[in-house]
Amino acid sequence: MRAIPLVILLVGCTSADDPLAGAPADCQPGHLVYSYMGSSGDMTFTSYYFENAISSTGGTLDIGDLAQAHNGDEIFIKFVDLIPDGKHATARGYAKLSFVPVDAGNCITASDQPSTLEVLAGGGKWRFALTSLNANPYCTGADVAGTFFGCFAGTN
Repeated sequence: MRAIPLVILLVGCTSADDPLAGAPADCQPGHLVYSYMGSSGDMTFTSYYFENAISSTGGTLDIGDLAQAHNGDEIFIKFVDLIPDGKHATARGYAKLSFVPVDAGNCITASDQPSTLEVLAGGGKWRFALTSLNANPYCTGADVAGTFFGCFAGTN
């Protein structure tokens, strides 16, 4: 009789329920480790900005071409809820990386944002999954297959 609740618990903990199941977790300072559509790699970035959602404007993780200048490679993720270390929240954002190549994202602003950002325990390291992607322009572009997974560690 006790085995049945245990089986139900194990089924409920499968990776299918984890939006970050495909995201790499081992990234070194200044490196973006990514996987997308069967391709994976490790790229060095020296510029990044992270602000947790401590105000009504939400939080941001911006890696690469900061301030959304759109002049180079960039990962930009926006989220509404405060993310404590070791936890994750829904998000929206885009990946524009010439070396993958990918230029896709989503601009969903409702509470059902499809992407996920996690602040790994200890802070200064993030995992993410960008899903429900569209080609640039991200709000109206054609659907793009796949999920962009990544892990980035800050340098300080």
